[in-house]
Amino acid sequence: MTTDASLSEILSTKVTAKTVSQVAACTSEILNFFGFQGNTPNSDGKNVRRVGNRSFGFDIFNDARTVAMASAPGVAARTARRQKVGRVEGTFPRAYEKLPLLLDELHNFRRIGGLSSDYDEAGKDYVMKQQKYLGQRLANFRLILTAGMMRGALYEHQTGDDCFYNFDSASPTNTIDWQIPAANKSQLNMLGAGNIIDADWATSSTNIPWHLAQINAAFQSLAGTNLKNIVLNSTTWQYIINNTAVARQAGTSATPFDTFKREVGMGTNGKPLTNQHATLRAAPFYDFLITDAVIEVQTSGSGQGTTTTTKLIPDGYAWFGPEPTSDLMEMALGSEPVNEGYGKATTVQFGSYAWTKEIDDPACVAMYSLDNAVPILYVPKATAYARVSGF
Repeated sequence: MTTDASLSEILSTKVTAKTVSQVAACTSEILNFFGFQGNTPNSDGKNVRRVGNRSFGFDIFNDARTVAMASAPGVAARTARRQKVGRVEGTFPRAYEKLPLLLDELHNFRRIGGLSSDYDEAGKDYVMKQQKYLGQRLANFRLILTAGMMRGALYEHQTGDDCFYNFDSASPTNTIDWQIPAANKSQLNMLGAGNIIDADWATSSTNIPWHLAQINAAFQSLAGTNLKNIVLNSTTWQYIINNTAVARQAGTSATPFDTFKREVGMGTNGKPLTNQHATLRAAPFYDFLITDAVIEVQTSGSGQGTTTTTKLIPDGYAWFGPEPTSDLMEMALGSEPVNEGYGKATTVQFGSYAWTKEIDDPACVAMYSLDNAVPILYVPKATAYARVSGF
């Protein structure tokens, strides 16, 4: 049996052996996959763009697929029509939190995980742990935005000045719509010739390699891109490796997969990475990212509200798309003025930013975290989010 420690218990003298975290923070492997980490376009955040201000916009100028007009010798130049220019505009989602801590209380805290006489002077250890907690919440803010981008929509619900995002389309205050065509969702009638996912992947006789080939062909027709990446969870992956068509095309004497491995290394939460990567012998040109990562998604209320544990990719669903590049998708960063304390100069900060502010009466430290960001799909037709089982 476990209980939450009260303030008086943290202040009191206790004999403590160690600190235990029973729930690891969600690592940001999905953000790493898309290159949506951080505030600069470096190796970690390869698809990050600083835009600034409260709103963003971009123009759409499509490449040509039409053929130049032919004409007889000696005839004047034919007149081509100008290419249309489209425009997309939006407002950045914003996360902004503060966590105030009284220094007099912090000064008398025993160190978390420390001995009975091990007092945490001015609460430094406690503050660092709470600061990490705020940072994890900020990473999860980008994570739910990215999950919304993959699904095609995310819904904002507002109670007073408090807002939260989830996947519940019932009476939202606002909707973030990434303009993925309806035909690129559900069972993928991408070219208007009927559903590509015309049979359940949980049925072993379903021709999954044929489905993948048709999705790849549809992407080439719609956007001139290839199917490269498929993101799903382990339940859906089991449907694939137990599929008879996958086994038959791989050769019945061989394993259905060409590679199947877990990511090596540590995640942003200091824990081992949990994602898996795989390729199929029957179709080695597609990369599968297998994740069972979850986040606590708020479903009602204000403040922390009521939450429910939600898989980033539900059972029976899969995201299909190209290799993430800045030509196709980016995490756009907004900006706003930040003042970190009395007497300090106001600066403009892009994307995610965190700081602490000391207050003198009563002695208090307030931790702040901020992010203005939104993932953008420049070519919505180049991605698809399908229900491959249970329809």
